[in-house]
Amino acid sequence: MIQYSNNVLASAAIYLVHKIRRIHPSWSQDQMVSITGLNEIDIRTCAKEMCNLLKDQDQKQFNQIRKKFSLPKYLEVSKIRIEKRPSQNLQTLPY
Repeated sequence: MIQYSNNVLASAAIYLVHKIRRIHPSWSQDQMVSITGLNEIDIRTCAKEMCNLLKDQDQKQFNQIRKKFSLPKYLEVSKIRIEKRPSQNLQTLPY
């Protein structure tokens, strides 16, 4: 993941959240490209790697990261829950 710029990482995270939550379009060409300068194709590989990290995560391995990002300083983003619908599976998300 370190090979990606911060811009690509942030954009891929937004893209992945939209995919997981089934927000369409996942990457609005009109808005997101003008803001980030990146097309969906530019971030798709990074988002796929993020998705694989989510699928393969070991709960104990990420406890310290989860604890850090549960602080108000980081807007408590680790407390955000991904609601899984019965038909939703990270492995089947279209890219």
